[in-house]
Amino acid sequence: MSKSCVNSNITQETGLHLFTECSFTKTIWAEMGAWTRCTYIDPGHWDGHESLHIWWTTLASTQVANRKGLRSLIILVLWEIWTERNARIFQNKEQMIHRMANKIKDQAATWIAAGAKHLESFINVVRDL
Repeated sequence: MSKSCVNSNITQETGLHLFTECSFTKTIWAEMGAWTRCTYIDPGHWDGHESLHIWWTTLASTQVANRKGLRSLIILVLWEIWTERNARIFQNKEQMIHRMANKIKDQAATWIAAGAKHLESFINVVRDL
C-alpha cells in the first residue's frame, strides 16, 4: 500500500515528490525564491529530476556568489517541509503557506543570530541585487 502525499493528498509520497514536486512545496520554494530574489530556488527554473539526490546535487552546485549560504537555505527549507509533513501526520495540524514561509524567514533569522554567517551573507547579497 502506497501512502498519499499529506500536502497534496493525490500522489504517492516519495522524497522527490515531497521536497520538489508537491504543489504545496513548490509554492514554498517559489516564496523563498521571491524573498531572497534567488531564481535558482524557484521551481519554475528547475528541470525535471530523476531523484532527490540529482535535484540536490544540481541545486547545491549552482554557481552563486555564496554557495554555502545557498546550501544552508536549502537545508532550512527542507527541514521545515519535513517538520510540516510530520505535524500533518502525527498531530493533525497544518500551516497555511504564508505562515510556513514566515516561519522559514524567522528560522533563518534565528540561524543567523546563532552564527550562520554564510546564510546571512547569502540572504543579504541576493536581496541587495
